[in-house]
Amino acid sequence: LRSARYEASEKMRRAKREIDNNYACKQSIARLASFVGMPRIKFIREFSATFGVTPYRYLLSVRFRQAIALLEYSNASFDVVAAATGFGSASSMHRAFKRFAGVAPARLMNTIAPQHDVKVGLCRDAIVSAKVN
Repeated sequence: LRSARYEASEKMRRAKREIDNNYACKQSIARLASFVGMPRIKFIREFSATFGVTPYRYLLSVRFRQAIALLEYSNASFDVVAAATGFGSASSMHRAFKRFAGVAPARLMNTIAPQHDVKVGLCRDAIVSAKVN
């Protein structure tokens, strides 16, 4: 029989996969907790204990990594990058970068040159193809 600790860890891995696979979709902690069948507060505690970061911080880190990749490897507009990574708008992405990463996304774009085409998955399987120079 599986232990309660193993079951909790498996639920946290499922939640992490859900974030990894659907970072561009609107996510809420309550929805993720419901997805794994746990109360919200318990979910936050278990996720943090398992991965060393809150679910919200993990979601932001996934979105940041994806946005940085788009900014680095394409010349997609801020609006396209924001929509493709779940920030919703360029201004929301800008505020999140400044608050959590300490740098504005425009500053990143000024320091890196586009490298090649990038295809980005959006919520509900829409695809945006970013043009490059």
